[in-house]
Amino acid sequence: MILLEATGAFLKTLDTWDIIYILILAAFLGVEVISNVPAILHTPLMSGANAIHGVVIIGLSLIHISQGIVR
Repeated sequence: MILLEATGAFLKTLDTWDIIYILILAAFLGVEVISNVPAILHTPLMSGANAIHGVVIIGLSLIHISQGIVR
């Protein structure tokens, strides 16, 4: 919980240009990382990413149902 409060306080200090800079830097970093992945590793990495996304979506759905957001 302390980490979330610290993160929220940090994000409130950022202005629009800081956020744009971080997004552009993240995009370039992502392109470099993805372009350097060998073709043989692409399928296992994507299947792992898809599994993680599936767990996140199921967890989000369970939270929404338990809080009565979705019936």
